[in-house]
Amino acid sequence: MGLASIERLPLARKGMLLFLLLALAQLAFAAVLIAVDRARARDMAAERAVRHDVFAAHVVAGSLIDLQVDARGYLLSGDSRLLERFDRTFQQSTAAVAQIGTASPASRRLREAAEACLALQRSVRREIAEGRPDRATAYAAAPAVSRMAAFRTAHVEFNAAEETRLSRRETATRASARGVTTAAIAGAIATLAFVLGIGGALARSASTRLAVILENTRRLERGAEIIPPMPEGDEIAEVDRAFHRMAATLARQKQELKQAHAEVESFAYSVSHDLRAPLRAVSGYAEMLDEDCGEQLDGTARGYVASMRSEAARMGQLIDDLLRFSRVSRQPLNLHPLDIGGIAKACMAELRAASPGRRMIFSLDELPPAAGDPALIRVVLNNLLSNAVKYTAGRDVGVIRLSGGIEGGECVFSVQDNGVGFDMRYASKLFTVFQRLHRDDEFEGTGVGLALVARIIERHGGRVTAAGAIGSGATFTFTLPRAAEVLNAA
Repeated sequence: MGLASIERLPLARKGMLLFLLLALAQLAFAAVLIAVDRARARDMAAERAVRHDVFAAHVVAGSLIDLQVDARGYLLSGDSRLLERFDRTFQQSTAAVAQIGTASPASRRLREAAEACLALQRSVRREIAEGRPDRATAYAAAPAVSRMAAFRTAHVEFNAAEETRLSRRETATRASARGVTTAAIAGAIATLAFVLGIGGALARSASTRLAVILENTRRLERGAEIIPPMPEGDEIAEVDRAFHRMAATLARQKQELKQAHAEVESFAYSVSHDLRAPLRAVSGYAEMLDEDCGEQLDGTARGYVASMRSEAARMGQLIDDLLRFSRVSRQPLNLHPLDIGGIAKACMAELRAASPGRRMIFSLDELPPAAGDPALIRVVLNNLLSNAVKYTAGRDVGVIRLSGGIEGGECVFSVQDNGVGFDMRYASKLFTVFQRLHRDDEFEGTGVGLALVARIIERHGGRVTAAGAIGSGATFTFTLPRAAEVLNAA
């Protein structure tokens, strides 16, 4: 199974596969360690056997000498204690000879020589027991010396052979120990390399494909052509395909939005040209009726004519506001760092000049550096401040305050007044076109200004909210991006 085939597996199966391969590698490593350890155990067992044979040979050599000494001492002195010790030593010697192995020719020769010496000492003991000391002395003399000499020769050869054999076993044991250490290190390195190799390859593959998705999001944001979808496979590939489906839906919606904008532009053109002509005619005829026939009309009729002219003017204002609202939706944004304070001061001066008889207090706090389209943000501030001036008309002193700060990485601005306020139950209507919370005879207006504010702020990626209470004034809050973000993006 190649890496491309593994990439198409779901992430859970990739993890299971990696775990299985790691487990197999660990099992193979464990098998090697067990084999090496068994070989080491065999070498150590063989080494112990050699040392056991050498020890047994030394015991036999000492016992045979003791037997000769005890037999001769008894024959010379007749001391029964020496004979008792002879018997004990003979039993020990017989057991020690039985412990000498026969794995090598040298050990077999040594065992045969030791058995010959024991056979001779057995004859000596038999002669002593049967009361023939002369024959016992004859056995204990030259024959015993000859057989003991043969044993010593065999013992020397055995020691040399076993020393060589022991040296080889020690070398093999050290080699086995090194083999275990080498196998452990090699296995650890191989396992680590395997995990890093397979895991690293899968991680690089996942990282590369995630980078493709990230690049596609950036291209989609720029309006550039996106990278084709990945082959079917794991969850990352599924996310990529879902992204492409979303991109296709977004492209279709953008096309539909363009068509809608075209229809809005067509509607705006119709409003601007087709509706204005009959509206001007109605207004003109009403004016002529008032001028030419005003003296012939009674008060009621003149009131009707005045209402016609007023409503025609109001409808003209509605058309102007509707066109302005439409243009804001289509007008491209030119984002720049803003002097919010400067724009607000200019708007406040114009509003103060437009209401020379009003007592108004405008306050301006220190404002954070924001970014936006200067012309559109001027519309926002002018609408909010003029609304505040309008709805504080019933107060002895109108108090209007513009404040701002940084919250959650964005600039937040608030326009607060001490006007009539509004019922929060109907706050959702404030930013809807042609929706108003006060009657025309209380406060004039078309209901487009706040909708225009909301549309402009939304196009800047911000939000606008309102809070208030009847008789306690109102506060309108909107957000804008920070100037530093625009400068960094540029």
